[in-house]
Amino acid sequence: MIDISQAKAKTLFWIFIIILGGMNTVLFINIIDPLIPLSNPVKTIIGLFIYIVAIIPLTFFLAEKIAKISLRLGLEKRWNFIIFLAIIVMIPIMMIFNENREKGLDEVIQFQTKNVDYIMFGNDFENRTVQEKHAEELKELLSQYRVKKMNDSEWNQDVSKEKGYQITIYSKGKPIIASIYENRILSVNRGNYYHVLNGPIDLTWFDELYEELSKD
Repeated sequence: MIDISQAKAKTLFWIFIIILGGMNTVLFINIIDPLIPLSNPVKTIIGLFIYIVAIIPLTFFLAEKIAKISLRLGLEKRWNFIIFLAIIVMIPIMMIFNENREKGLDEVIQFQTKNVDYIMFGNDFENRTVQEKHAEELKELLSQYRVKKMNDSEWNQDVSKEKGYQITIYSKGKPIIASIYENRILSVNRGNYYHVLNGPIDLTWFDELYEELSKD
């Protein structure tokens, strides 16, 4: 029984290491980046040092404590432990299924119109709009199209002959970046490529807004 409990404790420990490791990494990046911009090489080294000497030991400490508490709360029982493992296995499976299912383009490029600071074309800060009506029009346009994730190998990197726009939607100070072409999408935030199922996308709205901003 002691060996079984030890095996369960070790299994739980490594499960919580993975879960807490991911959570702590995301929280660390979101908290530290505004304070120590990771685009700066020297500050990146400082950030990595803090992560190694503080975040990793904290993650191991918390994982051990949570594993022990979980066993005391009932996971030492066989069926409770099996159900817990089943749930842990099902979560990533459901996440993968959700990411690969057909979805609306407005789910991929997701934002609340009331939270949009501005929308920018390319990397030119001059080509941006702060009008809420443009955010609403973009949201409406995106909602008309259905997309499905593509494999990386299916994406042709040569987009020189394709018409499209790179847009950045700043929402509450955070960028949502995407390259939008007539028949495919690159979501920079998700790091995924998507094929437009009911394309081609009508890029007239982008053409007109870009021309309007360029004149200004």
